[in-house]
Amino acid sequence: MKSKLTFLPALAFAALSITPGTAAVIISDSFDGSSAVALNGQNATTFSSDITTAGGSATWVAGSVFRADGTLPGSGDVDASAALSVGSYINDAKGTANGVFTLTSTISQVAGASGANSWIGMTFFTGTYFKDDPLFKNNFAVGVAIRRAAEGTTFFDYIQSPGSVGTSYVTTDWGAVGAADATFTTVLDLSGWNGTDSFGSIEFYLNGSSTPDAVANLTSDYDFSLVGLSYNQNASGTVESFSLAQIPEPSFLPLVLLSSLAVLIRRRR
Repeated sequence: MKSKLTFLPALAFAALSITPGTAAVIISDSFDGSSAVALNGQNATTFSSDITTAGGSATWVAGSVFRADGTLPGSGDVDASAALSVGSYINDAKGTANGVFTLTSTISQVAGASGANSWIGMTFFTGTYFKDDPLFKNNFAVGVAIRRAAEGTTFFDYIQSPGSVGTSYVTTDWGAVGAADATFTTVLDLSGWNGTDSFGSIEFYLNGSSTPDAVANLTSDYDFSLVGLSYNQNASGTVESFSLAQIPEPSFLPLVLLSSLAVLIRRRR
């Protein structure tokens, strides 16, 4: 049973008496750079040396539309992605008690001239990475959470498998474009992985919900080599924050969700 999440994580931590170290933020970025500077080539704010040891890199590889302050200007019909390599770090945790990860991002005010095809999302990347393509084009994303602009309404889409709509797909009407920011949390649980008939599961949470908005079992063995963001067709908006956290024990799932929210409180501009 998962604990109720709130947007006052400091109070939640005190109430639950969380022991330091029960959940670890291993990657984070608050996007404090300039809109005049490309995100490509910039380093994440926090990046664990253990991930570097596993072959990962703190340097963003991103299409030119992504800016260092997290803004996406929505200029032209552009498709792009932005990713950080985690090397073998996530894959090495498969089938272990440490194999539970949460990916969290806050995305604000998505609009776009191309309607339903305009979106900003976060995901685990798998396979070959293309910074100048959206995540679906080359079948290289698993566990996608999208903020989409469509005919005056913002939608949230949760997609489990790479390339197209997977076994778990949810669309939630959130109201008028720009009405609120969205904080996505995707929980990737690989602790039960055995490489044969159990490949893990994904849960999707929106704005600190106490129960997942969607749940899916992975049906294949994926290579989780990158984490990041993706963009499609004229979307304008801001990625306020981004993080990857790891849970030392699967029983600490509620704690790491709170930890992610604590790190990723939307910065005031």
